[in-house]
Amino acid sequence: MRRFLCGLLLAGLAFPASADLRREAEPNDSAAAAQPIVPPASVGGTIGVPGDVDRYAVRLEAGQTIQADILARGFRAGQTPGSALSAVLEILDTDGTTVLAQAQSQGDFDDPYCSFQVSSSGRYYLEVRNLDPAAGGAAYLYVLSVEAGPNDTFETATPILPPVLPSIDALIDPPGDLDYYKLAGKAGQVLTVDIDSAVFNPAQPPAKIVLTIYDPERTLLAQDAYTSADPNDPFLQVTLPADGTYFVLVRELRSFVGSANTFYQMSVGLSPTTDDGTLATGSPVWLPRAVSGVISPASDLDHYRFFLPSGSVVQADLDAREDLVSLLQGTLAFHDPGGTIGTDSSTPDPRLAIPLTAGDHSVSVQGACEGTGCLAEDTYYLLYLDADSDGDGRFLPADNCPTVANPA
Repeated sequence: MRRFLCGLLLAGLAFPASADLRREAEPNDSAAAAQPIVPPASVGGTIGVPGDVDRYAVRLEAGQTIQADILARGFRAGQTPGSALSAVLEILDTDGTTVLAQAQSQGDFDDPYCSFQVSSSGRYYLEVRNLDPAAGGAAYLYVLSVEAGPNDTFETATPILPPVLPSIDALIDPPGDLDYYKLAGKAGQVLTVDIDSAVFNPAQPPAKIVLTIYDPERTLLAQDAYTSADPNDPFLQVTLPADGTYFVLVRELRSFVGSANTFYQMSVGLSPTTDDGTLATGSPVWLPRAVSGVISPASDLDHYRFFLPSGSVVQADLDAREDLVSLLQGTLAFHDPGGTIGTDSSTPDPRLAIPLTAGDHSVSVQGACEGTGCLAEDTYYLLYLDADSDGDGRFLPADNCPTVANPA
């Protein structure tokens, strides 16, 4: 079983969610040092020492609802909890101290979920800690997923910038909830949207999803759904007919179903062709950039293509097993039109930095799913790509301002 939780997630923001999966950055134990995140997002973190407290800052507008969810003890739980963390999760007011909502682990496989609708705009906070302040360490892992709503109309759709996995978990909550996303596309590009929910528990699917893609005129372009005749999660791949803004709608097949456990995972890709398995057909990106995806099926190979105007050192840093609790044992490789330049398969996650000449290049991600109860859908990852364009000697994710030189 994948999880027992009390909940989570997604919504509207003013700019695309381009780096949705993140790594916790210490120190972040006070409001002043809180790590900023932009929903929809998931953050892999650890209560690394006894008494450790992790804080995150989220900008919210008046009337928005923030939903936050911890995945720890229920993560891939079989006979034993997936993490040692018995989490306490709090939503704090703009003063950084007033508790607006709180939840905590209630059992061996339970993790907390919180939501709160704010009445005024400002910087709000999320706090994660262990129920027992005397405990902590490497085994106290968690993934925090966050969304800010509503995103239940075309007008309030969440902007996303593919390739992207908007969050580890998104929710249909309450019953009848609609999750709209939007992205900019060009004629001839291939849009791929993959939902995972039923795959995690085929006997009792958390969510039976209906997936719909709309064109720039808001006319239905493609649709797929979980049904009794086809009990599989939706997958759509369409060639875009025109330039413009496209919309993706995710909803439950049953209008009366929706709760803190009605979760799904969605990945969105935008490539020149139906297969991004080569440099020529890789998903185009501009550096610096963080991208995310899933290696599924097991033979999958994801290429991200970029152009360098001049020679420079480019670093690719994969985050999967480390912090994000993925089961991907990844391999990174750099390529140019002549072939593969270098590879790395280090554990827990590879990192590769190579001097590259000017011109077209790509970095690829592949690897096996390794772990108890391993599913192909568990091989999600975040990939940081940076050529240190600001020249300060720091690379993503260590560079907090990758386009502004700030070595200190």
